[in-house]
Amino acid sequence: MKLITGLLEPTTGKIRFEGSELTPKTIKKVRRKVGYTFQDPDNQLFMPSAFEDVAFAARQKGLCEQDIQIIVSKALDEVEAQHLAEKASYNMSGGEKRLITLASVLASEPEVLMLDEPSVGLDPRSRRMLIKLLERRNETKIIATHDMDLALELCDRVIVLHNGEIRADDTPAGIFEDSILLNKNHLEVPLCMQGCIRYGNQDRVKG
Repeated sequence: MKLITGLLEPTTGKIRFEGSELTPKTIKKVRRKVGYTFQDPDNQLFMPSAFEDVAFAARQKGLCEQDIQIIVSKALDEVEAQHLAEKASYNMSGGEKRLITLASVLASEPEVLMLDEPSVGLDPRSRRMLIKLLERRNETKIIATHDMDLALELCDRVIVLHNGEIRADDTPAGIFEDSILLNKNHLEVPLCMQGCIRYGNQDRVKG
């Protein structure tokens, strides 16, 4: 994700975005189209209130205050965080910070959403809201996560990375039905699939 946004430079190979190689000349165009939430929200929140953090991108575009109010209100509504608008990040929980970083990215209206561990720190209700929110949005989504259930519910393609290497690239079903692959890479079957397997085994025993 940091390579795609130009925060890191590749040591080998090339990065292409929409067919064009990522270079110092093209990076600004890419950044206008990509929204990126960091794994640590504290690296992303720096304004005196949540409202100002979410408004930052709109202000950089030079939009009028009325338009900014509309954009920020819509973004906070999407993550169900209107009540945090005037709150400073240092007074927020980890989950609240994560919602505000997501709102700030949505407010920039990106074509690509890159989310690093988006469900970490969220309570069950907020996590379910996040999944429903991402399900209904049409942007391309790139998600780095250890939340196997989230990957199963949201993703069409799953890439397993372990020790800096790609170990598998398949559909969620192809990944999560391969117990040998999961064991070798210290991954677990999603909880919802574990339940199906458990009850399926019970049915076979009863039969």
